[in-house]
Amino acid sequence: MPNADFVRFIAARAYEQYSYIAAELYNDRQLQPAIVQYRKARDAALRCSHQKGAQHCSCMIGACLYQLGRFREALTELSPFLDLLVKETAPWLRYNALIQYIEAAQKLPVALVTIDRAYAEAEQLLKTTHNTAWRHELLVHRARLELARGNTDAALSTAMESIALKRAPNEGGYCGQVWDYHYDGLVDIALASGKPEAAENYVNQWARHEDQMPANRHIRRARCLADLRCFQGRYAEAARWAEIAFEAALATDYMEVRTAAFRSFIRVRLAVGDLNAAREGLVKYAQTLRGESAIERYAFYVTLGSYYEARANIIGSSSPGQEQSTKGAQPTSKAPPKVQFTLVALRAYRKAQKAADKVDGKLKCNLRIREVTVRISDCESILPKKMIQGA
Repeated sequence: MPNADFVRFIAARAYEQYSYIAAELYNDRQLQPAIVQYRKARDAALRCSHQKGAQHCSCMIGACLYQLGRFREALTELSPFLDLLVKETAPWLRYNALIQYIEAAQKLPVALVTIDRAYAEAEQLLKTTHNTAWRHELLVHRARLELARGNTDAALSTAMESIALKRAPNEGGYCGQVWDYHYDGLVDIALASGKPEAAENYVNQWARHEDQMPANRHIRRARCLADLRCFQGRYAEAARWAEIAFEAALATDYMEVRTAAFRSFIRVRLAVGDLNAAREGLVKYAQTLRGESAIERYAFYVTLGSYYEARANIIGSSSPGQEQSTKGAQPTSKAPPKVQFTLVALRAYRKAQKAADKVDGKLKCNLRIREVTVRISDCESILPKKMIQGA
């Protein structure tokens, strides 16, 4: 019968091998295979009584599940770390688990009070363990929460504080998010604030930092450049960058990155009037979407409504015979095509409105409700009252 020490030695070697493979897969954004390897590594860690190794694997499994859009599974995986009685958990592991929990909680979202409680717990952990230099990781997510609530000034100040802390030597002893996550957030905040010059500056600064995850940077930066060029009205450049982001996004499992690239591609194609390409993007977007995140559902239905509004507008301005120049289902009722497509857009916006009610209710804001209400009003101004009531 094998000696117990020998069994632990073999398990420890297995842990090292599986965790190395898992980390390589994770860095290459091959998330589902990474989960398989992290689970093997966790089993091996438990066999050799490597508690911290097992906890680290659970944390990384949660991170992978989050990035795959499986937010509720991620919360289930991470919840054990949030028990204050787990004293043996290393501070950096507990902090990492809290961060992953916050990410998933914000993406669903759960109630703002629950999210704030997790932030408070993370702040307290950093204070009691004398690791406040790690706050850059916490603040970058707080900035995204503020942006999701429509507080662009607070989002910007928080993001700038986060990036200043990250620039400290050795990142304050905690690596946290790669530079790409910081800078694509800053670009989004700048564009949401109507400041393309600031966005341009962030894009330029971005390229000067180490590229730790090339596949991740390739998609994120191309997507940001597409959004920026579209905002500036430089549509040929926007189309080129959107195409690069779209093609690269097809190869990643990271849902947040993938869907952002798809939305950018569709938005740019609608801006240049290329409805056929926009429709192809929508098909890929619909295939990717999972039902867990109300924020993602809202973004999808707004994008879908925008597509059908664009179809209605092109048909409304076409001369006879031009209506069939785009692919996709054509109106079959007796109503004019412009009215039919506007009706489909209205239905999409009403689905977005349901998601907006949920998201804004959870996050205690009215950002999405305001936006979708305007879109619904625009559609209803075109449609007959009977059609509106039956929509």
